[in-house]
Amino acid sequence: MMGKQYDLVIIGAGPGGYVAAKKAAKLGMSVVIIDKGEVGGTCINRGCIPTKALIHTATLYRDMVECGKFGLFAEKVGFDLRKIYEYKDLSIVKMQDELKREFSELGITSVRGTATVQSDKRVRVALPDGGTGYSDCDRGKGAYGGYSGNGSPGSHDQRGIADGKEKQVSKPFDSWRRRNRN
Repeated sequence: MMGKQYDLVIIGAGPGGYVAAKKAAKLGMSVVIIDKGEVGGTCINRGCIPTKALIHTATLYRDMVECGKFGLFAEKVGFDLRKIYEYKDLSIVKMQDELKREFSELGITSVRGTATVQSDKRVRVALPDGGTGYSDCDRGKGAYGGYSGNGSPGSHDQRGIADGKEKQVSKPFDSWRRRNRN
């Protein structure tokens, strides 16, 4: 899949990246999304989704313990921590699978690797197997996720490459759409 020319290369497959990828693909752009981890970024894999699954489970447990105030009765309310963590893990897998299905339906290429911007229109990808791939693009979007301290994502200053400080994601899409109207 690498070595191909794309209309848009997105670095980062978290919510900022995958939403931009889906929008661009729906507008007719060819898109590759590159991430060093699983699709979904921190939110789906380690943050929002697993946390919400655990909170949901805890809320159900609390409601079961306190159900007497509603005139409901449950005996021997308990929990199985192993099953709670299985539920959390299943929530993650379901979200990842849904994203992969959407990527496939929309023709979005997903690549696992570490991307480095080489020039205005070329991205180098270090693949997990030790190989290297390259992708050429008309536009790039950095969707690096959250950083703390000096790891600020807003460091690219290359024409056609959006950085973490960009406020309006639709700008590159709008200009591409105007150029490619039938």
